[in-house]
Amino acid sequence: MDYEQYCKDMSRLAELTNHNLSEITYTGGEPLLHPRFGDMISYARRLYPNAKINFMTNGVLIPSQKDEFWKVCSECNVKVAISRYPIKLNNEKINEIKEKWGIYFDWAGGKDIPIKKMWKYPIDLNGTVSLKNSHKICSQVNSCIRMKNGKIYPCNTTACIEHFNKYFGKALKLIPGKDYIELDKVNSLSEIFEFLIAPPAFCRYCNRAGVTFGYDWEVSKKDISEWV
Repeated sequence: MDYEQYCKDMSRLAELTNHNLSEITYTGGEPLLHPRFGDMISYARRLYPNAKINFMTNGVLIPSQKDEFWKVCSECNVKVAISRYPIKLNNEKINEIKEKWGIYFDWAGGKDIPIKKMWKYPIDLNGTVSLKNSHKICSQVNSCIRMKNGKIYPCNTTACIEHFNKYFGKALKLIPGKDYIELDKVNSLSEIFEFLIAPPAFCRYCNRAGVTFGYDWEVSKKDISEWV
């Protein structure tokens, strides 16, 4: 994510919300890979003094972060949510950081969440799924709103489908105003709310009724069969 674009987007959203958001969560990919992540957190806190600020991580890069970063997290009252993957973490170092900086670490989803299994949200390449039915049963509705590169998306799938298209040579299209809304064209917060309550046009590609769970966690084969 381009840092200057990020600042522009956050500032515009602050204008629209009167600097009042309940919660901001940084997801990925992996947020700790961004070279200016600490600056991003500081900028968000200046704009939104009362918001809860969190970020999700797999935990691998936590021990390698410099004290300057953890100082920012401490001063900005940031909560760290670690996804419980079947990987080995340096828990001793994580606890050391927790004690030194007074930062709240927790497992994403809660302390009792089990080790993650993989799941499959199949994509219908022909876009023949019932849009309304798919939207009705989707777990991402109003829970995975994402802002990226000047746009607000209603879910992670629409925000990230560009990577699927590029890798597999597909052209699943997003429709402006239906699948995303552009911040520089929004005049009020109510416009964003009206956009978010409507089923995105992209729902026709998401076979939510065909979701399957319980796959053992493993390295992706990067084959399209994992996605469709």
